[in-house]
Amino acid sequence: MRITAFAVALSLLAAPALAQTLTAPSLPTLGNVTQPININTADSKTLGSLPGVGQQGADAIIKNRPFSTIDELTTKANLPKSVVDGIRPLVTVQ
Repeated sequence: MRITAFAVALSLLAAPALAQTLTAPSLPTLGNVTQPININTADSKTLGSLPGVGQQGADAIIKNRPFSTIDELTTKANLPKSVVDGIRPLVTVQ
C-alpha cells in the first residue's frame, strides 16, 4: 500500500513537468545564427546544416533556385512541409 501511494504521489509531482516537456514547442537552432540564411545565395554546406535538410535537400534547393517564397521549398525542392516549417525562422529569400 505504501509503495502504491508513493508511486501515485510521485507520478502526480512529475506529470506537470512531463506535460510541459511534451507540449512546449522547440525552435530549431543552427549554432550562432544571428541573421536568417538566404536560401537563394547560401552554399551547399550551410543549407545542408539546416535541421532536416541534409545534403540531398541542399542540392535540391540549389538546383531549383531562385525561390520567391519559403513555401516554394515544398513545391520546387520537394522538402517536406514539416522541414520547411521547422527551418522557417532560420531562412529568408531576400
